[in-house]
Amino acid sequence: MSDEETPFGLKKTRKGCGCSGSSDVTIVNIDGRGVGIRGMKEIFEDLEEKEISLDDVDKDELIERFREDNYIPTKKEKEYKEALLSEYRNYIG
Repeated sequence: MSDEETPFGLKKTRKGCGCSGSSDVTIVNIDGRGVGIRGMKEIFEDLEEKEISLDDVDKDELIERFREDNYIPTKKEKEYKEALLSEYRNYIG
C-alpha cells in the first residue's frame, strides 16, 4: 500500500502485521500498565515535520493512526489518547 495523507495531513502507512521484528516499539504506561506501542517515533516525527503542535493534534485521527499497527481496545481509547498525547508532549519537549 502506498503512502497516503489523511485530511489532517498525516501520512498513512501500512507496514503489515508487525511480525517482521521491527524494533520501533515504545513501552507506554496506559492505565497503570506498560504497553508496547509500535511506530510511535515515526508518527511523532510526522507530526513534527508537519509542525503540528500539541494543541492542534486531532486526537481521533491520532488514535486511528496508531491503530494501523497496534491493537487499541475501544474501552480503553480515552486512556490511550491521554497516554499518547503525554508521550507527544515529552517528545516535543
